[in-house]
Amino acid sequence: AAVIASAALNTTADLNLGYFTYERSPLIAKAASTVHALLVSAALMARSAHLGAVAAQQLGRLAARQPAIQEVRAAGLMLGVRVAASDIEQSPALAHQTFLECMRRGLLLQYPGGARLMLSFPLIVDERLVTQALEVFAEAIGAAVHQIGGRPGNASSALPA
Repeated sequence: AAVIASAALNTTADLNLGYFTYERSPLIAKAASTVHALLVSAALMARSAHLGAVAAQQLGRLAARQPAIQEVRAAGLMLGVRVAASDIEQSPALAHQTFLECMRRGLLLQYPGGARLMLSFPLIVDERLVTQALEVFAEAIGAAVHQIGGRPGNASSALPA
């Protein structure tokens, strides 16, 4: 195998990075280095951590009022929600129905299967859009609980202030 690139892109020529074809690509290394520099210079990682914490708090407040939300996890702007139906065997159906209700309302999220849902936002997202997305999610899970059946308790679908 071979990589053809200008000498200026070969920023690791003095390092022994390995002997396999996928280990030493000056072009990919330069691209990764440039992306990293942009992330740092624009403070996008810090922004992601801040907005992710805000979103996780909003979801936590929703979970306090929506018993069907069993768990909320966050890593920056990647948020995970696990749901539970009143009949635990219906939990995957509740997650899937929540996914469908979100789609009907114009919110695209991930449904990896089981009782889990994931919301992932771009690093440059506006905080207002995150809040709007979570309001749609609150409406969607409320509708799904109504259709499938969530855990007993206050099933208000409104996103708490």
